[in-house]
Amino acid sequence: MIFKKNLGFLLVVAFALLALSPSAMALNKILSPEKAGEMFDGHMDAGLEYFARGQYQEAINELLLADQLMLLPFTKYWIAKAYLNLKQFDLAEEYFDQAIKFYEIDVFMVERYYSEACAGKAFLLYKKGEHKKARDYLKIAYKNSDDESNKDLYAIVISIIDELLKR
Repeated sequence: MIFKKNLGFLLVVAFALLALSPSAMALNKILSPEKAGEMFDGHMDAGLEYFARGQYQEAINELLLADQLMLLPFTKYWIAKAYLNLKQFDLAEEYFDQAIKFYEIDVFMVERYYSEACAGKAFLLYKKGEHKKARDYLKIAYKNSDDESNKDLYAIVISIIDELLKR
């Protein structure tokens, strides 16, 4: 039993280490954890400000810098949303996938971002004509959402996709 708990923790750590880019590892050797945290917060805040103003490329630039400092799924989620708004669907899907993978291995992450990352992935799959996969991701989003208005929207879209699949 203890081995299984330790194995799960080791898998999370191993995944995080494997996901680190060489530049992120170099930054972490140079910066103290406190300084890296401060820099992460600054880039994350700036990225979200740019996003709120509709300046998506600037948001991506800041969020990518934050992502190099700390690998967190919500950073990847916001990068994906910015790419989605720029209609760069392949990059959006790549970052939604990265966010979803983080949530699948670490159940302690915020479910809101997991739910919304799954909904974003569903939107991209739907645009590509992969309706069954889109429905499956929306079902995951529905199950994990704690926002009733989002759940209602997901349920409506799931039923529309179900009708499409019957044809």
